[in-house]
Amino acid sequence: MSVEPGTFKMGSPLQSAVDPYEWPQHRVTLTRPFEASVTEITWAQYTRLMGDNPSHYYDLCPNCELSHPIESVTWLEAVTFCNALSLDEGLTPAYGIVGEDVTWDQAADGYRLLTEAEWEYTCRAGTQTDLANGSLTYTPSSCDYDELLMLIGWYCNNSGYLPHPVGQLDDNAWGFYDMHGNVWEWVWDWSGPYENVPVTLGDFYFSNGSVERLGSLSVIQFLQAFGDGLMIRFTRVGSNFNISNLDITTSEINFAYADFAGEVNLRVNNDIRHVGVFTDFPTAIAPGVTLSVTAEQFIDAAFGEGVKGEITLTGEITSLGIGGQILLVDDMNILDSGTGQYDLDRLVNFNTMSLGYVYRPAIDSVPIPILMGCSVTDPIGPTAGAIHMMRGGGYGNGARTCRSATRSLPNKGRYTGFRVARYLD
Repeated sequence: MSVEPGTFKMGSPLQSAVDPYEWPQHRVTLTRPFEASVTEITWAQYTRLMGDNPSHYYDLCPNCELSHPIESVTWLEAVTFCNALSLDEGLTPAYGIVGEDVTWDQAADGYRLLTEAEWEYTCRAGTQTDLANGSLTYTPSSCDYDELLMLIGWYCNNSGYLPHPVGQLDDNAWGFYDMHGNVWEWVWDWSGPYENVPVTLGDFYFSNGSVERLGSLSVIQFLQAFGDGLMIRFTRVGSNFNISNLDITTSEINFAYADFAGEVNLRVNNDIRHVGVFTDFPTAIAPGVTLSVTAEQFIDAAFGEGVKGEITLTGEITSLGIGGQILLVDDMNILDSGTGQYDLDRLVNFNTMSLGYVYRPAIDSVPIPILMGCSVTDPIGPTAGAIHMMRGGGYGNGARTCRSATRSLPNKGRYTGFRVARYLD
């Protein structure tokens, strides 16, 4: 099945990520058309070219249907099959294989594994939800019934803890089967966190390995009764951080600030609340300025009087560009107020939505200005590593492990297969 180039958001937003490896969600552009097998490679396809059947389930059920997905193959066995299939069809093999060393000739027209970005792009088929057919119903047990996953994937609730013949459930919008569950699937990429591949942060591009993720930016929308706006709270921030990918414009941000010079901005224990005039966020400010993270009426109404919080910029501002969606400062502290544990808990927990991530560029990294909307283009993962990535979840996994964004490292409990792809240009 052919797949046209395009742009999508890869990974998970903070609130739905199961594993830190799924962060940060980032925009990816694929520029080359390719085709991919609509199902996982089957017993029949594998044994015709390779002779043997290494599948764990084949040992348990040697007379089962040959349309079961091949599994328990190593990554090296998977790329070796790709070359064998290429030669069988008169195509130029994509891989050079010397022992356990594998190189990829991206100009070849032969079969190969999907890259991790291609795999997720194909799995999502134009969606941004947990699954290709919608969002999961999150339940206490990951093996609970999920009405959408049941339609498109074999997982621990409906599989009987066994793999099933390919193509028995619904396909996604692009015609691909079993992208969720059944067996895990090898991809080309070495394993590694997303922040170790080139990423775009706001107006800037940071090269491989130059960005460290420190935490998240969380917000909550004001209640309509008190007007539109955003409250912000940072977690785990350090020196030289930036805020990335807010996906909001300047006109949508209602930041406010006040200078401490001679004025009290907030006191709770001795009754003074807010003193000082708040204005629109300026284009340049000095240390000691406080960003309000409260809407006084909203917080008082929702949690009781005295539950407040604010962020004070304590270091020198090195760069500021709200319109460009990036903020760099030397240091930031979170000031909590409220004397009881109830107040402190409420201050920490009032944020209900994630909107962006907090990063620290490496000391020697040089941010390169880019046009807004630019993406990571045709990523193929780290240049080296110890193990390769797997995608898709398997028949023994829970629903959350079978999401489009799930990434996993191999272990003996995850019987892994693969599907093949090749470039069409």
